[in-house]
Amino acid sequence: MKPLKPLDAPVPGEIVHTCYIGRDRYHYDFGPCRGWAQLDTSADAWYFGHWACPRKKQLISFAEGDETITTCDTIEDWVEVVKDWFALCVRIGYKPSVDPGLEPEYIEIWEDLGLTNEKLNAEFCE
Repeated sequence: MKPLKPLDAPVPGEIVHTCYIGRDRYHYDFGPCRGWAQLDTSADAWYFGHWACPRKKQLISFAEGDETITTCDTIEDWVEVVKDWFALCVRIGYKPSVDPGLEPEYIEIWEDLGLTNEKLNAEFCE
């Protein structure tokens, strides 16, 4: 299993913004993250979720009212952030998966970036 880097070690070119917003996860599902990939875990609930968008090079995490938006300068940095998220979820037993949605064009973007469940599981779960 690939070793994890410390959580406080940001990827170069990464900007992280965290704030309390007091909403539930459905605000994201049907609002600003509509059309984004949902990064699922076995711990998802109305108070917890993750979404990612390669076009914006952003990852949004929501937990109990706290919102964290990670924005990267390059697509390579963003791919590393998504892989770090996946590896962390595997390590803590959250059984992650990527759901890019149903749009063929969007699925192809994730495949081209090597961020399919098959590839991520091969890299981090075996």
